Amino acid sequence: SEYLTIRTKIDRPRDKLLKKVMNQNVTNYIKESFKLLKSGLLKKEHLSKYDDGIELEQTIGLSFFGTASLGDNKQPFTFILDTGSSNLWVPNTDCKSGGCPYKHRYDSSTSHTYEKDGTPVSILYGSGGIKGFFSNDIFTIGHHTIPYKFIEVTQTDDLEPIYTASEFDGIIGLGWKSLAVGNVEPVIVEMKKRGQIENAVFSFYLPSEDQTIGYFTIGGIEESFYTGDLTYEKLTNESYWQINLDVAFGIVTLDNANVIVDSGTSAITAPSDFLEKFLNTIMSIPVPFLPLRIVLCDDRNLPTLKFTSKNTTYTIEPKHYLLELDPLGGICAVAVVDVDIDPKTFILGDVFFKKYYTVFDYDNSRVGFAVAKN
Repeated sequence: SEYLTIRTKIDRPRDKLLKKVMNQNVTNYIKESFKLLKSGLLKKEHLSKYDDGIELEQTIGLSFFGTASLGDNKQPFTFILDTGSSNLWVPNTDCKSGGCPYKHRYDSSTSHTYEKDGTPVSILYGSGGIKGFFSNDIFTIGHHTIPYKFIEVTQTDDLEPIYTASEFDGIIGLGWKSLAVGNVEPVIVEMKKRGQIENAVFSFYLPSEDQTIGYFTIGGIEESFYTGDLTYEKLTNESYWQINLDVAFGIVTLDNANVIVDSGTSAITAPSDFLEKFLNTIMSIPVPFLPLRIVLCDDRNLPTLKFTSKNTTYTIEPKHYLLELDPLGGICAVAVVDVDIDPKTFILGDVFFKKYYTVFDYDNSRVGFAVAKN
């Protein structure tokens, strides 16, 4: 049987959230730095490494939003589609602190298919954590409906202020079972077990900057979203969607790097030592209070970022890793930031997905890439 393509709308909150946190003082700082860049007074050797004291998600936003529902009455929620975690959670009506009052909240009393579990649970993310308990109800995304064990969240205080500032209600974890709290099967794997889909595969198409809708395909791939052939890379283990690639940011290189493909991260991340070497090779300046570097958008000396396997080389050109800071004009943020998981681990997030249609294949423990159609 053929797979069913579910085209779930994916919104792009990244630019909007970035502009929210750019207060007037920071804007003025960037304008003055821009003048220095244009005048040539600011030299590369005088640039110091910025202090990454703020989580990436708080400044650049979270990547993929989609809609789905819980309960036989189809209570609607906006979810982050996150390949870096493996549980599904939503706030419930008892969650009254933090950003919860501004969210869609699950009400078990209105669903006839609700089944109580009650096991307490807490999950820690890179940007904070949640607390709540497990429950069971039917979960619907597109035309697929399955009974599923999820988390009713009662406290999101550790996720603030990102939770209040963002548009999502909860998270759909699309990682591996080994990452799941409570030994829960990932949603896509559970769909295959229940005969909803033939293949435990899903894929993302993230639109270019002048488009607003992307697509999340369940059960297979959508050939109309990419050009050429898909190239597959085997996973190094079944935890994160992690592969081994050689990395080159201009003249700064690292062989046999661990590279995590993560829809829940906006930028490309690199180990701090590696990134500092790269930033010292380009004309960039730090932004105070934000984990960002800015450059001239039209700087022709900015290099292409390269990730190479035995099969091919994936390239990210400046137009993909620069984020224009309108209405300043001519100034761009470098959407590559430092995250020290270990000295050899990188993350490919939203920036990578903008160029490459990406396939996640549980059945064959692999990820696939092809150049996305604009």
